[in-house]
Amino acid sequence: MHMISKKHIFGLIFVIAIIYATTFFVLHRGAAESPRDQSNIVAAGGSDVLRVGRPLSDYRSSSTPSNIPVTGTSSGKMRPTPSPKPVLTPTPAPTVAPSGSASTVMKASPKGYFLLPDKTSSVSTLEALIKKVDGIVIITTWKDIEPQEGTYDFSSIDQKLAIAQAAGKEATLDIFTGKNSLPSWISAAGVQTWTDAKGSQLVYPTDPTFVKLWGERVAMLGARYDGNPTIRQISMCGSTGTLCGPRYPELPSGVSFEALESVWSQVIASYVSAFPSTLKQLEVHLTAGHDTDLPSYLLKQTGEGVGIFAEFLSDTSPAESSPVPEVIRSFPTKWCGFQMVSPLRDRLAAAIAHGSSLGCNYFEIYQGDVSNGYLPPAK
Repeated sequence: MHMISKKHIFGLIFVIAIIYATTFFVLHRGAAESPRDQSNIVAAGGSDVLRVGRPLSDYRSSSTPSNIPVTGTSSGKMRPTPSPKPVLTPTPAPTVAPSGSASTVMKASPKGYFLLPDKTSSVSTLEALIKKVDGIVIITTWKDIEPQEGTYDFSSIDQKLAIAQAAGKEATLDIFTGKNSLPSWISAAGVQTWTDAKGSQLVYPTDPTFVKLWGERVAMLGARYDGNPTIRQISMCGSTGTLCGPRYPELPSGVSFEALESVWSQVIASYVSAFPSTLKQLEVHLTAGHDTDLPSYLLKQTGEGVGIFAEFLSDTSPAESSPVPEVIRSFPTKWCGFQMVSPLRDRLAAAIAHGSSLGCNYFEIYQGDVSNGYLPPAK
C-alpha cells in the first residue's frame, strides 16, 4: 500500500474545492432566474417575455391591450391573434351640392291648387299663372335629367323652382321613370325592359339593377333638393307600368305579387332615406289581377311623411264605391290629393268639391283651367 503524500492530499482538496464552488454558483443562479420556457413566450411588441410561474396578466404592457386573445401556434409559441386587415371602402363620387339645408322637421301636409303646366309654357306665362294658385307641379323624366349615364341636367327643375320661389309659392316634384321617360343607356347598364301591349318600353317590374341604379339617383336628388323650402312634396316613382307609381294595367308573365311588394318597398325606402324632411306621395291605382292591393300594402309600411295621390278626378270620378276611395278611407290619418282627369272648364268646381268630400285638400289643375278663369275661390 502506497502512502499518499501531502502534495497529493493538497491537490485533492483543491479539486474538491473547485467542484464545490462551481456547483454552488450554478445552483444559486438557477434559483434567481429560471431559463426561458419557449412554450410560454408572448410576443408583445417583439420584446415582452412571459416567465414561468407568473400569470399572463402580469405581462400586459401598454403596447399589448388586455383584450387581445392569445392563440397557440404549431411551434408551441403563443402569439396574439392578428387583427383582420381593414377593408377599404371606395369614396363615392361627389354629388351636386344641396340647394337647401336639410331639416329634420316634417312639413305640413300639402293643400290647395297646384298648376299643371303645359310642356311648352314660357317662363313669362308660368310667372303670371303661378300667382293664381298655391304652387306648381314640376314634371320631368329620368331621361331629361340624365341623358347620358353620369351626365346630369337639372335646369328644368331649377328654373321652375326659381319661379315658384320668387312668387312665394310651393312645388311638387315629379321625376317619371315609366312610359317615354327612360334614358337610352339603361339597357347597356344592365336594366331589363319589356314592351307592353301599347308598344311602350318599360322597366321590367322586378328588375334589381333598376332598383340599384334608381336608388342611387334618388339619393343624389335628395342631396340636392331635400330641405328646399319651396318643395312641398315629391312623388315616389319606380319600375312602373305607366308613368310613375305602383300601377300596372298589364304585367309581363312570371311577375309575382310578392316580388312587386319587395321591389317597391325598396324604392320607397330609397325615397324615405333620401328625403327625410320632404313629404312623399304614393300613387294609388289598379294593378292587373291585384286591384289596389299593391299600394295598400305599401302604404301600411309607411309613416306620417307619406300621403295618397290619385289621378282622374272629375265631378263624377272616382265613384264612391270604387277602389281608390276605399283606400283613402282605409288610411284616415294620411293626407290625400288628386290630379284632374283633364281640363274640366265649368265642371272644375264640382270636381274639387267631390275630391274634398273624400277628405282630400290637394289638387293638381291643368293650365287651361287656370288661365281661363275656372278656378273656384280658394278655401
